[in-house]
Amino acid sequence: MQPIHDRMPVIIAPAYFDQWLAPEITIHQKLEHLLKPYPSEKMYSHPVSPIVNTPKNDSPECLKAITLEEPGLFDLE
Repeated sequence: MQPIHDRMPVIIAPAYFDQWLAPEITIHQKLEHLLKPYPSEKMYSHPVSPIVNTPKNDSPECLKAITLEEPGLFDLE
């Protein structure tokens, strides 16, 4: 992740989603066992649109791979 961002996100295996998101768990020690480095060989990346920088943009479009050569993509005017 270092080339992309200076902070590592928490990556939880799908088998533990329910446990991680359970609202009744309020003591963080009960979840610490889930905080393990995610295997780098299971990660991949691709460029995405700058629309991901706005939290209101919650759509599949945020996941779509783009090419960096798309004209006007990064024009901020």
